[in-house]
Amino acid sequence: MIRTYQPADRYQVATLIGNCYARSYEACLVEALRENGDVAAEYVWDSDDGPDGHICMARHLYPDRWFILATVAVRPEKQGAGIGSDLVRAAVEAARQQDASAVTVLGHARYYQRFGFTRTAAERLETPFSLENTLMYPIRIETAGIEAELVYPPAYSRL
Repeated sequence: MIRTYQPADRYQVATLIGNCYARSYEACLVEALRENGDVAAEYVWDSDDGPDGHICMARHLYPDRWFILATVAVRPEKQGAGIGSDLVRAAVEAARQQDASAVTVLGHARYYQRFGFTRTAAERLETPFSLENTLMYPIRIETAGIEAELVYPPAYSRL
């Protein structure tokens, strides 16, 4: 079941993220986004055993009303069961509900393309990160292929 992240989830979610990424950076990124008030939506896939999945979506500083899928994590033994897909869909729907114009992600194209994220929509974006790994989901059609500079929240400066 997907539910909104609660502060009581902090340690379990940090452990989940650390186990999924096999490093601590992503958990620190999410914590810094929370502390700075940059989180636009955050969800947990909850089961009887605690969180099996987590997603955090943040706001770009620029362009206005653009969001970033910051992290998606699913407990390794639960991967392939659709938990990550459900969390991505929930985050994109939250972006729509918040009247976002677009959502970007730094990630594996093959995974995110199934949700409508494309490299083509992002090819004219200026980003401090690899354009090869930058994909965009254009919620508003006019954002597809737009020329713009992506400005990330300060938490991303540690990348």
